[in-house]
Amino acid sequence: MSQSQPDPQQNSYDRLETVVDEVLGSMRVLYVDDNTLSCRISHRLLSHLGASVECATSGQEALDLARSAEFDLIVLDCVMPGMSGFEVAEQLRSPGSLSEQTRIVALAASDDQGIRQRAQAAGMEQVLCKPLSSESVLEMIKAA
Repeated sequence: MSQSQPDPQQNSYDRLETVVDEVLGSMRVLYVDDNTLSCRISHRLLSHLGASVECATSGQEALDLARSAEFDLIVLDCVMPGMSGFEVAEQLRSPGSLSEQTRIVALAASDDQGIRQRAQAAGMEQVLCKPLSSESVLEMIKAA
């Protein structure tokens, strides 16, 4: 009788799932995108992964929420009418802000050098490409 060997890919998946549960299970996320459908989809995705999620559809709404509650992660769409995600991030990084030390991730249509440089200059740590997927969220968690 031979015993089957453990599947290394399954073990890797199990470890990753544990990390996701540990990280997102207690995480408060502010997701900001002017596209309401994108907000709804991402809210479901992040909630399904265990996070507590609030959505904002404008830069000003994001600032108001971030000034009234603490978040563990803020995901900001870079291109929004009125106030870009870059401008929101700069305000969130101002001294004395509740979100001064909060991890901020840029959400963009592409991850080109210009976007990464602008995001970094605004105080964002990482760039995620639209549309958000469970794979990109897992990569974001591994990069943290």
